[in-house]
Amino acid sequence: MSKKILIVFGTRPEIIKLAPLILTLKNSALQNKFIVACTSQHEDLLDIQLEYWGIKPDYYLTSSSNKGNLIRLLSHSISGIQDIIEQEISIEYIIVQGDTNTALACANIAFLNKLKLIHIEAGLRSFDLNNPFPEEFNRKVASIASHFHFAPTETSKLNLLNEGIDPSKIIVTGNTVIDALYLAQKRSLDHNNNHRRNILITFHRRENIENNIKSIADIVYELAEQYPNFNFVWITHPNCANLVKLKTQVLNNIQILDHLPYLQFINLYNTAKMIITDSGGVSEEAIHLGLPIIIFRVTTERKEPISEQYPMIISVDKNSVIKFFNEHINIINETRYSYGEGNASQIITNWLCTNIN
Repeated sequence: MSKKILIVFGTRPEIIKLAPLILTLKNSALQNKFIVACTSQHEDLLDIQLEYWGIKPDYYLTSSSNKGNLIRLLSHSISGIQDIIEQEISIEYIIVQGDTNTALACANIAFLNKLKLIHIEAGLRSFDLNNPFPEEFNRKVASIASHFHFAPTETSKLNLLNEGIDPSKIIVTGNTVIDALYLAQKRSLDHNNNHRRNILITFHRRENIENNIKSIADIVYELAEQYPNFNFVWITHPNCANLVKLKTQVLNNIQILDHLPYLQFINLYNTAKMIITDSGGVSEEAIHLGLPIIIFRVTTERKEPISEQYPMIISVDKNSVIKFFNEHINIINETRYSYGEGNASQIITNWLCTNIN
């Protein structure tokens, strides 16, 4: 019986980071040997992403009725994925990305069914189980359960080696988010980057939504008041859109937008002068493009650019954030750090074609 691969995603970032791989696999020797499943973890954000990338899942799980409860969400995802495993008896490999509830569900499914888990974006570590919560736990469990690890950076590989992972089970690929970025830039008709007057803002992490929205809104208001010639464009996530609008004071140069299609969001980078975010994917994109960045978190698993003197700060302290902004807003950044060359999906596909019969 021919072995098959199950590729599973459930959130907007997972689709973005797995789409280049799925598109590459469609043009490979494995084009008829993989199945795509969606757990509907971000149901409000999925359809527009799937349409953009031209991806139609073979299986689309119903959305959990209680997504706010991590245990209920995990139980719902495990049950749905197990149904797929029992129906598609030729599945031997499961591919997951990152550190989501979907990745945690698949790690459990793979281990208990003795299937081979392939982990993309493996080895990221903040070394704090509560920051980010629950993502640090999720990715560590995925590493324990994984048959093979595709690490985005040498630092990520070193983290895995320090945890006792066999070096022959790790390949450094760069991050597939850069593959997605390159594909989007090819589709984009907007290449004007001569007028950088926007400050691009995004937040979605649980720790910020629950504890820091008021503080973030105060910082944005103070900066917008101090810099009236810049536009502060805050792209909201469905889990905090109403809260952001409620907490943010009105100024003419603060614009609050609902979540955007991927290409429209990528085009905003062409007009951005600085990024304020807690997103891993946005951080990688912005740093790859050379944009100064404020990562509004206690810590991050993406520290590599710091060693290259890249203009970034990791902080939730208001004074530190404002000081960094003041020091870098009028400086042209010439420091670069790359999270990949846009070929991570091809590297992963080449490995799969060689190792899966």
